[in-house]
Amino acid sequence: MPNYGLNKRWHFISRQNFLIFCPPNQDSLFTEDEILELTTPILNQVIPHNLSNVQKSQWVKFQIIELLGYQRPSGLRTKQARQSKPKFIHQLLDIFVQSSRNLQVWNYVPYSNTVISGEWNIESESPYRYKDCRYLLVLHNPEGLILKTAIVSGNKLAEWDTTGTQTIKWQASARRSYRNEISSQIIVSPVETLENKIGAYMQQPIEKKSRFIIQESQDLQSPLIKQPPTPAFFLTHNEIAQALRTLIGTEFANLGTGQERSMGQTLEKEIIKALGYQSYQQTDTGDYPDLLHQLIEVKFQFRDTIDLGKYLPTDPLSIKAPWNEWEISPREIRYIVALIEQSIYDNFIVDSIVITSGEKFNEYFSISEGTNTKVQISLPLSIMP
Repeated sequence: MPNYGLNKRWHFISRQNFLIFCPPNQDSLFTEDEILELTTPILNQVIPHNLSNVQKSQWVKFQIIELLGYQRPSGLRTKQARQSKPKFIHQLLDIFVQSSRNLQVWNYVPYSNTVISGEWNIESESPYRYKDCRYLLVLHNPEGLILKTAIVSGNKLAEWDTTGTQTIKWQASARRSYRNEISSQIIVSPVETLENKIGAYMQQPIEKKSRFIIQESQDLQSPLIKQPPTPAFFLTHNEIAQALRTLIGTEFANLGTGQERSMGQTLEKEIIKALGYQSYQQTDTGDYPDLLHQLIEVKFQFRDTIDLGKYLPTDPLSIKAPWNEWEISPREIRYIVALIEQSIYDNFIVDSIVITSGEKFNEYFSISEGTNTKVQISLPLSIMP
């Protein structure tokens, strides 16, 4: 039997510009079953493989928006889009494109009893809360083939979140005057904080360290750079600087908006190679620090801010990890920060590099608590395709 109510709502929505980011209207809200019915054509589609992770997610979301009858907005990161939480507020809906069980929700708690912000809602007699919203999961395999969709309520996500942990993301920035001052240089902090924790630090001559790194890093399946630290073969700040000197002025092609992460991965591999490691595949594993064998965290500044993640460089508390028998904290971790400028041809150039311990990080960069928070939820196996 035809669903006349669904057809009426669909035709009303299709005539409105950028309605997806506007406050919801009870008369135009689809049911959860209707959302799944309308978005069925997304199944078995293949997400273009030449896109970045962000672009892949946006590609799927644009398809979903249009299948629901909405006109495609100019972007999903516009001011209007960023202010909408959940993102597709007109349907009290957010969309998550997943190839793994790790669901990440940024800047709001999807199952909270908090009233959704906005005068349209706060002044309502029965305001909507985040737990009332719907969350569409689009599940695909590593090749990008969309295998399954599922829609869950905020209350269901609450059942799946076994930790309730919200992660604060730290940020840092470099003053333009400072960047101009150190242009074309490698700046090295003289304070080797790690030396206070590990007695074997710096004991071996550089020639012996280099031979060890070259000989032990041949295994392509298990890169040495990702293995637990070998303190006797740590490179000092000055030795790191000497190894990276040829990277200053190196130019990389601009891969386009949203591709900074891919460019960062390319630069990180160049740094690993410059340090003498022969195997440097699969470096972007999300571990801290990035280059575990040398206790080095690598950061890049393409825009106005440096994303520090959840670890504050000056934090004195020990990092919880199986390798950390020395009770190393972020303040002992060595940071390589590459400051990137754009060339006249719109490519990216490694303009300068700062090498410092976490303890002295704020002597070179201004640290602040970022505006981003993250909730991580492990999806149950039963929901996966």
